[in-house]
Amino acid sequence: MAMAAAAAQEASERHCWVCFATEGDDRSAEWVCPCRCKGSTKWIHQACLQRWLDEKQKGNSIGSVSCPQCGTEYCIVFPKVGPLVYFLQQVDRILSKVSPFAAAGIVVGTLYWSAVTYGAVTVMQVVGHKKGLDVMERADPLFLLMGLPTIPVMLVLGKMIRWEDYVLRVWRKYSSKLQALHSWVPGTSRPIPSIPLAESRYQSDHLSISRTLCGALVFPTIANLVGRVTFQRVNSNLQRTILGGIAFVAIKGALKVYFRQQQYLIQANRRILNFVEKEDGQKDLAQPEEDSGGRERGKKERKKERKKERKKERKKERKKEREKREERRKKERKGEKERKKERKKERKKERKKEGFIMQPPYFISWNFYEDSDEDIFYLDTL
Repeated sequence: MAMAAAAAQEASERHCWVCFATEGDDRSAEWVCPCRCKGSTKWIHQACLQRWLDEKQKGNSIGSVSCPQCGTEYCIVFPKVGPLVYFLQQVDRILSKVSPFAAAGIVVGTLYWSAVTYGAVTVMQVVGHKKGLDVMERADPLFLLMGLPTIPVMLVLGKMIRWEDYVLRVWRKYSSKLQALHSWVPGTSRPIPSIPLAESRYQSDHLSISRTLCGALVFPTIANLVGRVTFQRVNSNLQRTILGGIAFVAIKGALKVYFRQQQYLIQANRRILNFVEKEDGQKDLAQPEEDSGGRERGKKERKKERKKERKKERKKERKKEREKREERRKKERKGEKERKKERKKERKKERKKEGFIMQPPYFISWNFYEDSDEDIFYLDTL
């Protein structure tokens, strides 16, 4: 009976599922049952629930919050406010809803007028400054507002056309029949292995948005420069720019096709070596044959390692020579100090022997100090 009573008391006692406090810990705390949960998650402190709501709403006090266990939406009641505060709340709500659309409109408008400006500059660059201004002044304003923004769009779309892929497919398909091309273009006669690479991986390179955008927007300037350099005899600026653009696209495409074909062949002819465990003190005699390029790289690396080893040996030898010289100098200094001390001792002995000379009726006493080199004479009477 006592156990049943204790269990009933524990079940009736309230527990906060946020701070885990009980009803006995704080008698003055306000409790609330906001959802359909029962048991240990039924009750919660009003203050704890307020803090939890603030974290979930993240500054949006109007947003709805539901119970994480049963999914019941909390019924949140706000106190009554005056008409001015209510008006300001409505204005704030409208602004929060409209601001994303306004920002999107500003971005679109900025992009549109930037495209119009770029189109006008491109027209003047391709046709000529004076002729471009005359053409745009005579044209219909609506046509300009609709036509100029399409210039950068068409350039980007033209840049996204991957005509090099078709040329590359034809090259790979008929490369065995084009024997004359192998003698003209170096590196095209490399044999393709029997196990080709995945076509989906090396059929075309990945499309870079930034690279495509920059290449498309810079293309008119490059075409104009190439036309001025290569087609100087052409008088028309428009024709010169068109010819320069065609020449640039053709040269760039040919180089790109050649480069990608070489990349494909390099990747197709790669090998993965067998793993060989090396024991201490033994060298592997059986090694796979390396191609000429690998041997040259190995020779260069060995030369570099030998040079590094030689430099290290020279540095060690120089350090040893310096240490030997310093030891010799220290020994010489010690020898000189010892010689000086011996000389001083000999002089002291000689002076002590000659210190007393008897001459009647006086005797001369000859004394000296160790710290000074001056001799002091004085006479004593007998």
